[in-house]
Amino acid sequence: MVENKVKLIDVSSFGAKGDGNTDDTKAFEQAWQDACSSNTPVNFVVQQNKNYLLKNIHFLGPCKSFISMQIFGTLEASDNMSDYNNDRRHWILFENVENLVVAGGGTINGNGNIWWQNSCKINKNLGGSGSASNIKFQHIDMEGVENPIIIDQNYCDQNDPKIRIQQFK
Repeated sequence: MVENKVKLIDVSSFGAKGDGNTDDTKAFEQAWQDACSSNTPVNFVVQQNKNYLLKNIHFLGPCKSFISMQIFGTLEASDNMSDYNNDRRHWILFENVENLVVAGGGTINGNGNIWWQNSCKINKNLGGSGSASNIKFQHIDMEGVENPIIIDQNYCDQNDPKIRIQQFK
């Protein structure tokens, strides 16, 4: 009989505090590197009753095995706009990752108020066009999804051909 082993990766084991004040981005990056390089399936755990403060983070693949990301706590975006000077278009980016399940019933809080207060939609003096694109999912296959991700799509330039709004049922 072959025993299926699953590697448990808890972000707190990589130094994530989950106190809502400490930047936990590096701990998440290190935990992801460990998860993505694993030859066995991974259960990537974000603990309940914790608030993990994250700057922009890229979860990059390809990964070697199946990853189940269990978000039981809260992922909260930094509300300091200077934390996004290197990349203002993405907060959380999953790219080239196959065999990924994100579940757990936790919260992903993008702290959108700071962005909307500083958008051309609110402050007409800023010019340009803005978008709610700090969370990006690429090449995602959804199976059995009844309640898809819904993002308030109030764009400054709604006629921009690069903006696509896809409807799910």
